Amino acid sequence: MLRALSRFAVKCTPQMIWLELLVVLSCIFIGSRVGGIGLGTVAGLGLLILVFGFGMPPGMPPRTVLGMIVAVITAAASMQAAGGLDYISLLRTGGYGFGRAVLLS
Repeated sequence: MLRALSRFAVKCTPQMIWLELLVVLSCIFIGSRVGGIGLGTVAGLGLLILVFGFGMPPGMPPRTVLGMIVAVITAAASMQAAGGLDYISLLRTGGYGFGRAVLLS
């Protein structure tokens, strides 16, 4: 495994680090301006540039973070299907609808 990754190794010079940082920050800036699905597209483009342009080895996917995201989305979908989100909204507004503002602390 290490031999396979060693062929991707690139000499780490200060100029390369600054250039890679420039690519990452440019992708973040452009992605934030595009927004939505474009943010993911620009992130994928930045990853392609770093992997194939600079020869950096891709990292492992963050399984723990992905698991947390799936758990939160599943819980929110379950609450929506069971009517729990409507109930929480009713409790939060005090049963008065949108006429009363409530600050959550």
